[in-house]
Amino acid sequence: MFKRYGDVCAKLANRLNVWQWWLMAIVLWVVSQQTMGWLNGLYAASQFPVSFFVGQTTFNAAELKSYYAVLLELGTLDKFIGVQLADYVYMATVLASLFVAMVAVYRILPNITWLKKIGWFMVLLSPAAAGFDALENLISFILLANPLTFSDWLVYPYSSLAVAKFGAYAVTYLWAILALLSCAIVWPYVLIKQKFGRVATV
Repeated sequence: MFKRYGDVCAKLANRLNVWQWWLMAIVLWVVSQQTMGWLNGLYAASQFPVSFFVGQTTFNAAELKSYYAVLLELGTLDKFIGVQLADYVYMATVLASLFVAMVAVYRILPNITWLKKIGWFMVLLSPAAAGFDALENLISFILLANPLTFSDWLVYPYSSLAVAKFGAYAVTYLWAILALLSCAIVWPYVLIKQKFGRVATV
C-alpha cells in the first residue's frame, strides 16, 4: 500500500513543471491562511476559554471537562461543535497546501542524493498533519457527546494526536526553511562549477 501511495505521489510530482508547482503552492498557502482566519473567528465566537494548543494538548481529563463546563455555562457548546466540523475544511486546505509546497521544494533541490531522499520523504509525510487532525477531531466528537462525563482515558489519544499534529506541522515547516537555505547555498556553487565547464560532484 505504501509503495502504491509513493507511486501516485511520484506521478503527481512529475505532472507539472517546477514553476507551476510553486505558483500552486503560493495560491494554496494564501487559501489556507484565509481558511485559518475564518476558523479562528469561529473559535473566538465559541468563547472556548483557552487556545487551540492548550485545550488540545492538556492530557488532563478534569481540565478538559472544566473547559467544556464553561461552554455549557455560556451556552456556546453548539458553536464549538461547529468549529470542529469547520476544521475539516481547514484540514483539506492544509493537506493540499503542504503537499504542493513539499513537492515544489523537492523539485528545486540540488541533485544531492541524501537531500533528495529527505525531500521525497517530506513529500510523502506532508499529509500527516491533516490526518492526525482528522483523527483528533473524531475523538473530540466522542468527548463532546458527554462533555462532563466522558471516560477520562479518552483524553490520552485525543491529546496524543494533537501533539503528533503540531509536531508534523513543525517538522514540515522547519524542513521547508532548511531546504530553501540549502538551495541558496548549494545552487550558486553548482552553477559556478557548470559555468567553468566542470560538473559539480556533491
